[in-house]
Amino acid sequence: MEQKITKQIFDALRKGKHISVGDSLWVHIEDNKDQLKSLFSQIGFNLQVRSEKGYAYFLPDDDDLAKKDSVRKIVGILNMILLDLKPKLNQSEMEQFIQGNLSLPLSSINLHATARFSNALRSVLKISDVEQLRNILKSSDRYGFHKVENDRLSLLPASHRIFEFSMKHADQLLNGGEAD
Repeated sequence: MEQKITKQIFDALRKGKHISVGDSLWVHIEDNKDQLKSLFSQIGFNLQVRSEKGYAYFLPDDDDLAKKDSVRKIVGILNMILLDLKPKLNQSEMEQFIQGNLSLPLSSINLHATARFSNALRSVLKISDVEQLRNILKSSDRYGFHKVENDRLSLLPASHRIFEFSMKHADQLLNGGEAD
């Protein structure tokens, strides 16, 4: 594998990004995953390749990535969006959205319309209005959990880590939010 491509993969992943199916680098990761894992481990990086789910990332030391406020914020927002969508979409549409096969217009996302989400956004995440929420969604797609194109939101294969994170930290996330 070319050194240039290895550097591109390393540079993208060390910034906390996920490389997913559809990314031009994904094929190189799939074809060379053992070589890349070995190479990156020599410099202290633990490459995780989830072929069955279609994404790769560096496993952070001591969950450093999960501790970042910006990552926690987007994880919280995407979880709220999923909870908000559950009664609005049928089962098939919900599955398509979770799998990244359905995109939604950003204009249809208004978590402030629901008191519980609005309170959590304001008090926990310090997001005061719909426009601020949309700007955060647009700017945080660099983490690789979702993408915003043409003012539409879709999830990426790496978003599966959101659900894993949420299950692992459910008590902490719920205690940090509003009381029922």
